[in-house]
Amino acid sequence: MDNLEIIYEKDGEIVEGISTDSAGEYILTFILRDEAGNETRVTRRVKIKSNENWIDVTNDKIKNADFSQGNGTPQRLENDAYGKSPYY
Repeated sequence: MDNLEIIYEKDGEIVEGISTDSAGEYILTFILRDEAGNETRVTRRVKIKSNENWIDVTNDKIKNADFSQGNGTPQRLENDAYGKSPYY
């Protein structure tokens, strides 16, 4: 779109785009202009979090993964009222 401009800022500096390789906060400014020259601006903050606790599946290695309850691991369900296991 010729009438859409996106400005990426990190630490007060204009940058080429968002890097997901390192943690940081970006401010994105979307500027939309119509044929009459009217302009609308919308600003959004994007936070990139550190990937230290992510699982690297490209080489089958797990680094610093936290598998504790409440971190994506489902709770173990008890048997139902008829004594049947919910796991089939």
